[in-house]
Amino acid sequence: MVEDLAIDGPTCRLMSALVRFGPRPAGTPDRSSVSLAGAAWRGERGNTLWGWPDEAGEVGLRESVEPFAACASLPPALSLALSLRRAKVGIGARGVIVGSGTMSRIARAVAAGCGCRLGPDGIGGMAATAGGAEPDLVIVATDDAEALKRALTACRSWGDVFSFGDALRSGPLDYYSEIHRRALAVHSVPLQPRLLPGEKEIVERGASNLARALAGTPRPAGPTVPATDRRGVSLGEVATDEDTAWGLLETKES
Repeated sequence: MVEDLAIDGPTCRLMSALVRFGPRPAGTPDRSSVSLAGAAWRGERGNTLWGWPDEAGEVGLRESVEPFAACASLPPALSLALSLRRAKVGIGARGVIVGSGTMSRIARAVAAGCGCRLGPDGIGGMAATAGGAEPDLVIVATDDAEALKRALTACRSWGDVFSFGDALRSGPLDYYSEIHRRALAVHSVPLQPRLLPGEKEIVERGASNLARALAGTPRPAGPTVPATDRRGVSLGEVATDEDTAWGLLETKES
């Protein structure tokens, strides 16, 4: 049971939420402990509102015309898109996504939307990128530290590796042999956007395009977990990815 997932506001109702489950010591997701990565609400006019909690736990709502589930996934998608932009990843850059499940699907939608040429997902897809050339960037959409090490080895020298998850904090790295010697740039991508000066306008302009790209991604295909709010009222079920720490809530229309 997932409890106290989100609270409806005075003029809006929670419709979808992207959640991250807490880890257990054995490394398996703790389905009773969740944090909110992003969410979407139905406003009093029937409009779609979306946002993410800041460090104080407050949510600044933005309006959209895109589906609720796509808007709930927008915060991490925007965070990755901003990281790609700051790294000056250009159109046509050769890229590979490492990982499976919700975050890898979000990463693929974002990278494709930014103009990257993507090979098959996973380390095995490295050689298939642009006729066998080493990728210019690798997005590690998993918490697995070993996957990050393999990505560092596979990426071309002077390339970019993005840790879209907790892989960068999940194990030790030899920064000289694995990063510095090959002049790699390694980027830690937060789950929610942390806007720099001048980026607010970019978010407003780019959110609709990203939401449309996310609308085509499949929902998690793993087991479902019941969810309630703090009043004990059922919100519906969180669809999860097998063996990953992510889930998507989609409440029933009333």
